[in-house]
Amino acid sequence: KLTCWVSVGDGKWQYRKDGRLIKNDMVWDSEYQAWYAFDSQGYMIRSALFQYQNKYVWLEESGKMLKNGELKLKADNSGYLSKI
Repeated sequence: KLTCWVSVGDGKWQYRKDGRLIKNDMVWDSEYQAWYAFDSQGYMIRSALFQYQNKYVWLEESGKMLKNGELKLKADNSGYLSKI
């Protein structure tokens, strides 16, 4: 399959579109009807903010981008943000 999800162990996932590994980008998965983001190594990003096209989006634990919802964040002593 040229476009598919790939499990790489330890609960990490990558996505190939037309045979190309997606890195530093977001893709729309029509099967799950959701946007997903991937880091510089091609791993799906979870429970984090991701800057995309000069905007920030929140990615849920499932990796899906939060749509039409309210997000409350808090910073810990190190300055890291987490969802409340």
